[in-house]
Amino acid sequence: MSYGDVTVRDFAFGKPRKSATITTLSSYLLYMATVIVLFIVFMLWGTNLLTSVTQRSLLQTFQHQISTNSYGDVANGSVIGSIAIPKIGLNMAFVQGTSESDLIEGPGHYLGTALPGQSGNVAIAGHRTTYGAPFYNLDMLAIGDKIFLTTHTGQFVYVVTGKTVVLPSNTEVLNPTKAATLTLTTCNPRFSATTRLVVEAKLSGSATSKSDVVISRKTTVATSSSVNVKSVRGTLLTLIPAVIVSFVAITLITKRRRFAKKVRYSLVSILIPLSYLLWLAAFFFGGRFLPGSF
Repeated sequence: MSYGDVTVRDFAFGKPRKSATITTLSSYLLYMATVIVLFIVFMLWGTNLLTSVTQRSLLQTFQHQISTNSYGDVANGSVIGSIAIPKIGLNMAFVQGTSESDLIEGPGHYLGTALPGQSGNVAIAGHRTTYGAPFYNLDMLAIGDKIFLTTHTGQFVYVVTGKTVVLPSNTEVLNPTKAATLTLTTCNPRFSATTRLVVEAKLSGSATSKSDVVISRKTTVATSSSVNVKSVRGTLLTLIPAVIVSFVAITLITKRRRFAKKVRYSLVSILIPLSYLLWLAAFFFGGRFLPGSF
């Protein structure tokens, strides 16, 4: 049967079916775009919430250790002390290690470099735009600005002597020095990692060879307890928006395919957990593609 140039076959099985396919594909693309957008929002703002909670815990732990004199072996991811830079409004705890898991906690002390107050090069890395962005304004430091490092052995004042930009492959800035110096590194420019911004400083006053802090040489990136806490915290942060968006998107997709109501609800109940795994993969595994100090 034909109505002008359009046949019943075309009407029943042609253009409407093609339109439905395009609509369904558009729904999937919209959902994926939502995941990407929220991933960016999470990295730039959500990670700051994670780090702020972790920082409060680290500072409390550090103060408790000082008041009770109960410190000793410092494993990767554990607090060493605090770093304060009045010029840029920074006051955070810093931890041992510069791996991804360590820098999520806060600024990290490079393994193998000197400890604050000692002779040698104290090297600390920090994120520029994510996870609290401790070194966001590091480029504002000028010669003569002061940096305060506090550990169990006391507070040490470092005076900025210069800053430079180097390639990520240039690790010479971390080399040992005879004098008591400090090196801060972060990604440069902001929202990129093509180079590294390096701020150099020297200790004001005489150095000490004594340190009551014992640094662990273990290769583990963090203690199991800290990893669990961060995982739970991140899961709760992404759970609500992930479930809401997943439920709406999957419901619309299955409804447009005109599944029976029972089949649609069954698919939704199955696909939401699978969709949430996709969110977790985007948020946490996707973050691994970012530079360590981004």
